[in-house]
Amino acid sequence: MERILLAISLLWALSACSSGSADCTQGETRCQGSVIQTCVDGSWQDFQDCAEQDRICELEDGTAACADGPACTDGERRCYEDRVERCAGGAWDLEQDCAASGQVCEQTGSQAACAEGPACTD
Repeated sequence: MERILLAISLLWALSACSSGSADCTQGETRCQGSVIQTCVDGSWQDFQDCAEQDRICELEDGTAACADGPACTDGERRCYEDRVERCAGGAWDLEQDCAASGQVCEQTGSQAACAEGPACTD
């Protein structure tokens, strides 16, 4: 009987771990307005508010960090890898992940949008 209970407990624990419901990858960072967030145990946690130092949160090379001055003008959009980022409060925020829908990010002036990738040619 103890073995059965142990087996049931083990199966329950394994199924909870493999649910795939994590919002992020451990150690990953992002900007949420002026706040740097870090992924802890599959969910986003506030780490540091850059505004407390009169700075902004900026994503550079995939890592969020506090930076001086506005990195952008509110309303601007840019392509960063295959993602559209929107400027809000002088900092870049993720607006849309184009690659997640099989699209690419296209930049036109100070605006960016997801679009279908180039057609294949023979």
